[in-house]
Amino acid sequence: MGCSLSPIIADIVLDDLFDKILPQLNDSVQFCVKYVDDTFLSVDENKIDFVLNTFNSYHPEIQFTLEVENNCCLPFLDVSVIKNTNGSVDICHYKKPTCSGRLLNYNSNQPYSYKINCAKNLINRTLTLSDSKFHDNLIPEIYSTLIDNNYPKNLIKKLIQNRNSNSTHQNISNNLPPIYYSFPYLGETSYKVEKTMKTLVPSIKFGHKSYNPLKSNFFSNLKDSDKKDENSGIVYKLDCNDCNSSYIGESGQFLKKRMYQHKYDIKNEKTSTALSAHAFENNHNFNFDEVKIIRKEDHYKKRKTLEAFFINQTKNSINFKTDVGNTVCIYQNLLDSMQ
Repeated sequence: MGCSLSPIIADIVLDDLFDKILPQLNDSVQFCVKYVDDTFLSVDENKIDFVLNTFNSYHPEIQFTLEVENNCCLPFLDVSVIKNTNGSVDICHYKKPTCSGRLLNYNSNQPYSYKINCAKNLINRTLTLSDSKFHDNLIPEIYSTLIDNNYPKNLIKKLIQNRNSNSTHQNISNNLPPIYYSFPYLGETSYKVEKTMKTLVPSIKFGHKSYNPLKSNFFSNLKDSDKKDENSGIVYKLDCNDCNSSYIGESGQFLKKRMYQHKYDIKNEKTSTALSAHAFENNHNFNFDEVKIIRKEDHYKKRKTLEAFFINQTKNSINFKTDVGNTVCIYQNLLDSMQ
């Protein structure tokens, strides 16, 4: 079902199938439950082939297979339906034989909240889909699965014990509506930023996103990458050929046009930028052919902020103090708390 419409179309087709097939079965089907294309039926044993052939007669391209109960047990979706001698049924969480048991590994470079929620989801799903009399047998399976994914035993025990707790959490935001903010996950740095920001804005809630996903490392874009000179909305770095100084700049124009402007300023002895002033006053040259694009950002204010940060972080930067302005000063306390 690669297409987003596939589940909807499948529902429509299966609804039509059942509307046409069930009347043909008369009283052969005593009980019927359907979820998309998975169907659970209660049928007399001597009428199984008749029911299957009737379903398969709907369309030659739609053919059903069946699985009959084994030892009074039949899997359906994520549960095993168990028939008791008194006619009642029990349900227990079911794992397919092909289930690998692989979850988000506890040692992976992912937010801690993701790992906790992953473990909670496994615990809740396993126990919620099972009658309570099966819980004692399922809990060791939960332990085994989580331990195989490097979750600590003490953490697993705590999560299981707290599953049904009704602990209340103090609302520290004074009933203010939460402010949601997406922030790249950078390990411990992300937690320091989050902690600092919550002291300033108690109602803020962070959602972490991947900063360097595997997709960007292993899969290239289908389109050819732009030539460096044709990039716009950039923060760039130029190194001096005659000393270890560097210049950080930003531009919404194409890089080649911005480099032409720098060359023009140097040629005409203009000192409007720190780069041309350094070149004119010291008779130094810059390596324009090796200009480095250090960040792309189309939004002007964000680009200026990035420029200020990179200027502040670059040793031997020749940029004017006015290039930074108050941008870094505003966030200096935050930067200091992260160190």
